[in-house]
Amino acid sequence: MGLSCLMGPYDQADGGVGKYLGVITVPYGWMTFAFFQMLQAGAVMFAPTRGFLAELSGSPAFTWHTVVDMLHFREALEAADLDASPLCPASVESTFDARLLDFCYAYDPRHAELLVYYDSWEDLGAKVRSTDYAAHRAKVLHLMDIHTDHVLRRWRELLRPLPP
Repeated sequence: MGLSCLMGPYDQADGGVGKYLGVITVPYGWMTFAFFQMLQAGAVMFAPTRGFLAELSGSPAFTWHTVVDMLHFREALEAADLDASPLCPASVESTFDARLLDFCYAYDPRHAELLVYYDSWEDLGAKVRSTDYAAHRAKVLHLMDIHTDHVLRRWRELLRPLPP
């Protein structure tokens, strides 16, 4: 695609993601705190469309939040010779289900205008080059201010009845 990028964790103390032009993400779970941290910083986030994410989910490299079958793990642990070799959970299942993507923060219809969606790697390259970053960042920051006010108001309402 000819894009220059930095891969890896970001340092929140050093300006976080707000100092970068944009963030290319492939969601890997139903929710993460990083989603809102990036938006609070005004990040312009690029995420695959539902259809492209479903396509990517067929790749052996695809990862999504997993669930470990703890009962199976406990039985394997009890039966294992722990001196012989380390034991890893034997039964790990992905919780990915394309039919449930409304429950993923990145695909919640209420968050749709906060992200720039791409439906192929070529489309990502085109959108990275054509996005009006200043306008999108301003929209994200404005909507996150509204979100913050709403959440704080709800917490105040919840906590108001408590004695000092």
